[in-house]
This record gives sequence, C-alpha cells and structure tokens, in this order.
Amino acid sequence: MKKYHVLGYPTVAFLRADGSEVDRILGYAPPDEFLSEMERISAGDSTFESWRQRVADSPADLKAQLALAAAYKFRNMYTETVATGRTITGLAQPGSPEAARGRFLTAWGQAGKDTVPEPLLEVIREDPDSPFYHDIFDNLITIYRANKDTLNEVWAFRELIGRAIAADRITYSMLNAYAWRMTRLDTNLEDALEKAVLAVDLAKEKDADVRTNIMDTHAEVLWMLGRTAEAIQVMDKCIELDPESDYFKEQKAKFEETLAGG
Repeated sequence: MKKYHVLGYPTVAFLRADGSEVDRILGYAPPDEFLSEMERISAGDSTFESWRQRVADSPADLKAQLALAAAYKFRNMYTETVATGRTITGLAQPGSPEAARGRFLTAWGQAGKDTVPEPLLEVIREDPDSPFYHDIFDNLITIYRANKDTLNEVWAFRELIGRAIAADRITYSMLNAYAWRMTRLDTNLEDALEKAVLAVDLAKEKDADVRTNIMDTHAEVLWMLGRTAEAIQVMDKCIELDPESDYFKEQKAKFEETLAGG
C-alpha cells in the first residue's frame, strides 16, 4: 500500500515488469466497465505512465503537467504534487485558472506532506473566492481532525457548508457528514439539526439506503438535543423502509431506553 500509494480497496494496479505503474482502477467496476478500462490502459490512453512520459519528453506541455498533477494528487503523492504544481504555476498565464490550480496543488501537497494547514489557509487568504474552496476546506477538516484540533475542525466544516450553500452547490452527503460529525463532537447541535433536516429534504428522491442513512443522522441529532420522542418517530420510518436492519432497531432501543429513564 505504501509503495503504490493505495488509498482504499479494491485497487487494481497495472504494473510493468520493473514494478512501475502503468495505471490503476480504483473501486468496484462492473464487468463491461472494467474491460473498457483495461482496454484503455492497454492502449496507453491517458494513463499515469503516458502522462509521466509526455511530461518527461515535453516539460513545457501544460496540459500534460495538469494531468500528471491530478494523477499524483489522486494517489496522495505529496512531494510529486508540489513539484508539478510549482511547474504549472510557472508555465501558466498569471491570473489564469491554470495558475490558480497550480497554486492550489502546491499548497495541497505541502499541507498533506507535513499535515499542517498553513499552506491551504494562505491560498484562502490570498484568494477568498478560490474556485478550489471545496477541496481546500475538505482537506483542512482532515488535517485538523488528524491533529485533534477540534475547534478549527468545526470552523472549517462550517465554512465549507456555508460556502457551498451560498454557491448553491450543497449536497445531502455534505450536510449529512457535517451533522453526524457534530453529534460525535457534541457541539453545534442546533445547527446540525437544521442541516440534517435540509439533507433529508435533498435526499427525498434517493433510494431507501441513502434516505435511511440521512434519516439516522437526523434522529441522532434529535436524540442528543433531548427530543427523543421525535427521534423514535424518525427511526420508526427507517425501520419501515428497512425492516431487516438490526442497526436501526438498536438505535430505536437506545432512544427508548432514554425515555424510560435508562
């Protein structure tokens, strides 16, 4: 995992005899999609290996540098991302989207390598409206959590959610992640409830697995706010949608124990 920067399973890496990576398929893919990806990789079409070779042959090729930087970031190869990000910044027209991406990639690699927030915070200070705000705050949350800096983790989470709502780019998964994390930290629960309700509304057209996951968070926030009867009502709806789930039954029992004075 360390050698090939494997971040999760399943990961299928295609290697040369010398151990160098051609490309990879991350996550489960159905047979037709998997075969299509294998054919693309076999043909050398936009592979990790092809971008590295293209950059080696033409260092001033901005498109290749951008593609290679994305591949490095995808693999959490921090040192390589920093170097490529700096190259992109140098090649791109000042003030262009490519220059902004190069600056972000450099900061992302520096922050991830040393698990420090400052490089990403500097980008936000220089460009408060950075188009990469989602990635920036998402990574700040990860860094603050790793450093057990709860105060700043909450700040980064709230900043991300606020910006996404203002830009009309909010999703139920973002809201759900925020609300659930606030229950784990036992803070900002009233705000977490507001966001959980919005998440439930945004997910109302999704399948039962998604909806019950969001509803479970809603119920947990209600319970932690002392609104246990309401939490039980939400959990009853979860059980109705997924009657085989032992987890939802255990959640309901936990809430009922509170009502019984346990």
